[in-house]
Amino acid sequence: KKEITNNVTDTFENYISSKKAVESIEQDLVKKKTELEKAKSLNTLGKMTYEEYSAVQEEYEELQLELIQMKADYSEILYSFDRLTCGRILSMLSGENEVSFSSGRGGYSYIEEDEGDGVYYYIHQIASENAFELGITVSDDSKIELTHFELWVNGTQIGIRTSINSVIRHLTLGLKQTESVFVRLYNGAEFVDDCEFDPSVYYGKLDISMYTVVTTEDDKVGTFGVELDSKGMLTVNFIPEMDEMYAYYNIMTDSGKYLIGEEKIPLTQDFKYLGLAQYSLDSLIINLYDDNQQLMYQARFRTSDKTLRKIQDETN
Repeated sequence: KKEITNNVTDTFENYISSKKAVESIEQDLVKKKTELEKAKSLNTLGKMTYEEYSAVQEEYEELQLELIQMKADYSEILYSFDRLTCGRILSMLSGENEVSFSSGRGGYSYIEEDEGDGVYYYIHQIASENAFELGITVSDDSKIELTHFELWVNGTQIGIRTSINSVIRHLTLGLKQTESVFVRLYNGAEFVDDCEFDPSVYYGKLDISMYTVVTTEDDKVGTFGVELDSKGMLTVNFIPEMDEMYAYYNIMTDSGKYLIGEEKIPLTQDFKYLGLAQYSLDSLIINLYDDNQQLMYQARFRTSDKTLRKIQDETN
């Protein structure tokens, strides 16, 4: 059952990914067509050379060819998905049958019988909305008090901190190709625990150790907030410690690859990056600069408590 479920889920997510890729190219094509029409007018007025106009036209034609190939791939994936589900996909798309792939409504567990004392997670896949819902249930006999939870995928928070009585809804693709998935549990403002789980298993018990996080403050240089929107755009904002004087930053990987570029970004400007979800924040380095854009030191993201930790000079 798990193998079949994974096969259907992977094919579905591949279909959604292909569909969104086609939509993206179509949007690019509309923009490029507008650019081409403008270029044609400029060329007619003598404000653009024929070579420049020809380059824009070539880009437009390349996008057309790319769209044709993507639509061919999309069709292949769609029919593959239809065969896998014994014809149910095309019948649903054509409106012949009202088919819902949702395994349930938000707030209701898959399991009807009481599993006993403890805290459980559940995932609802909602194919009609290309999304999933994640919720938490606490048994009546549980001695653990919880009020809110967060979802973290590969070191990135998905959505916002959410009440135990509500669910986190996000794109299904947010759980694909993940290395680390966990829920962060709170009782009011008090942190309770981080509990990892397997997102391919749609219901399970969370192992809560009830430990207390102890941090060393001497290397803390600030805090950060993270938000991932439904389009996959990650936004990170920073709050320095009161005695810290850095004013600019940029971010790179351990291997020295800069995200966005080496340009120094004012601290007042949030960091936005569409592909940041593929990285674990804990593995990234933030370079911090003073008012004159001179490097002061480097720091790391610590997602367990959303703090920036100065990288100590190991030569000292």
